[in-house]
Amino acid sequence: MLVLTGSRSHPDATKDWDMGQAAALLQQLGHGPALLLCRTGEDEHAARTVRGILKRKDLGILAVNEPETRFRALGYCLLQLHSRVYGQAQIVVNALRPALCTRVALSSVSKLTNPSPTIGQHLQSMVPGSRFTLDLGETQGRVTKVKNVVWDKPPQGSLAIWAADDEQNRVTGALASLGLHREPLLPMSHTWPAKSWAEMTMLITDPGPLVSQALAPLAQTYCPYCGQMAVPQGCLLCGTWPNVPVQPPRTSAPHPVKESR
Repeated sequence: MLVLTGSRSHPDATKDWDMGQAAALLQQLGHGPALLLCRTGEDEHAARTVRGILKRKDLGILAVNEPETRFRALGYCLLQLHSRVYGQAQIVVNALRPALCTRVALSSVSKLTNPSPTIGQHLQSMVPGSRFTLDLGETQGRVTKVKNVVWDKPPQGSLAIWAADDEQNRVTGALASLGLHREPLLPMSHTWPAKSWAEMTMLITDPGPLVSQALAPLAQTYCPYCGQMAVPQGCLLCGTWPNVPVQPPRTSAPHPVKESR
């Protein structure tokens, strides 16, 4: 999970923290609006445990169900937010998602469920050396069988990151030579159900105008309980919104465990 405090000056502002580290950091930084940005699944469970331990009413939890590089890209964007709008962070995420362009390459799609591959692609996954791509953006992508994976170089100065689990370089190809930041894979990272996979996410527009436009209608929306900026449905910091059940930590990850093929 990422610990957002409205200040990028604290050490390792972009670092992923485990449950004990996050609790210790928040105690050290003191009170004030803070946000735990986490992945759905075990990461979310750990974040909610931290809030339960600290019993703070100014600590929000935003669980994001996205592939790893999209999660990290959203995290980098949310680092730019002032802490006074943390209660509206979900609105910011919703505005940024369409601006994130993601390509995923996999050696097999036999265990992929979302989006679902065709029966033919299931069979092609059994052929050694097969490669597939999946592009995510404004709409849910489609699985495509390819001979070679092509990675487009992002525009100069744009936010672009990648991650991979591809020891034999079956799908990464020239991705490593693009000079982009590679995100490490952590125990809580969302991964893909293939022996070899790689993904790259780039932000295709300036996030500033998108965020400003999304937050403008909520400029005078405050939580009646804590006084922080919120959304009409409730408050992310108080925990009154979103009102959804917490998913069990072992079964909520969007992708199954890596296959052994």
